[in-house]
Amino acid sequence: MIAVMKSSRAMSVMLDHYPRTGRERKCPYAGLSVADLRNEWSTPPDLFDELRAHFGAFSLDACANGKNTKVKRFNSRAAPYRHEWAGRVFCNPPYSGAPPLGHWVRKAYAAAKDDGVESVLIVPSQLGSAWFHDWAARGTVYVPRGRVAFVAPPGVGASSPRHDSLIIHFDPADLNARRDRPNVRLWPVGEG
Repeated sequence: MIAVMKSSRAMSVMLDHYPRTGRERKCPYAGLSVADLRNEWSTPPDLFDELRAHFGAFSLDACANGKNTKVKRFNSRAAPYRHEWAGRVFCNPPYSGAPPLGHWVRKAYAAAKDDGVESVLIVPSQLGSAWFHDWAARGTVYVPRGRVAFVAPPGVGASSPRHDSLIIHFDPADLNARRDRPNVRLWPVGEG
């Protein structure tokens, strides 16, 4: 069970009654802020499978941890440059905290434009943000039907998605051919 406590400084999460097996276990998420806890949620397996089927196999999960990675090679939020971005990169960046969301989108755009790296990102739908106008709109933007229900970390109760998401695809060949013209499509591809 999660109890969210409001204080004058910030919100913090207190995990109460974490599942025990006869002995008391320390919750791996104790002491995390609400924002940090939300950043631990992972991509739903069915959505990842659809992305892999449409775009092909990924060589790197650019922002994951050992518990929620979707690809054997992964970079963590704490070490975002552990592995070089190469091949086809999947990235479901943290929606809050450091580095900021715009960093990941700018990195994916630059990797496609400068290094020929293809990438697919799942990001919140923030169409008015600077990062969307400066970087994301230069790729192909897919708009999923409905909200993406991300997978809660172990010991955390599920909740309804709070906002819409976008899938951003940076294809080096497409970026060079389109000369940065916006390209918006519905997801899944082929649905009207």
